[in-house]
Amino acid sequence: MPDNFNQMPKGRFSLRSELRRMIGAMNDGIGIAASGLAAASLWLTATASNIANMNDAAPAPDAPPGAPAAYQPLTVSQTPLPDGGVSASLQPRLPASTLAYDPSAPFANLQGMVTMPNVDLATEFTQLIQARESFRANLAVFKTSSGMFQTLLDMTA
Repeated sequence: MPDNFNQMPKGRFSLRSELRRMIGAMNDGIGIAASGLAAASLWLTATASNIANMNDAAPAPDAPPGAPAAYQPLTVSQTPLPDGGVSASLQPRLPASTLAYDPSAPFANLQGMVTMPNVDLATEFTQLIQARESFRANLAVFKTSSGMFQTLLDMTA
């Protein structure tokens, strides 16, 4: 048996080519899990931002120009990549705001209406749980792939 990877035979069905294939597959698994981790992290960030800003009232749409705008709630759009994994990006949630009655607000219009972000706390907590579980699942795949890769390296060393 050869002492190291470079001394292995170079035949078509050799152990060397099989190891290269296995290493490539494990790198793919690690990359896919890493993209899932990044997407889940972005999802957690967007949801936390929505919760933190859910009560930020702003003037109603008929307010004079220059008045502050309501917080724009965010959502995460995930697109599958051709080689596996996902690409995630922040997108504005539509509709961005709703009208709410708050005559005590200093910028309420004559009818006592203000603009509130379109954020529902129950939905946001559901999103947090889903993002957390997505992060956990991708982390488990990442750890497993890393462990398999390390075992393979130990075997060839």
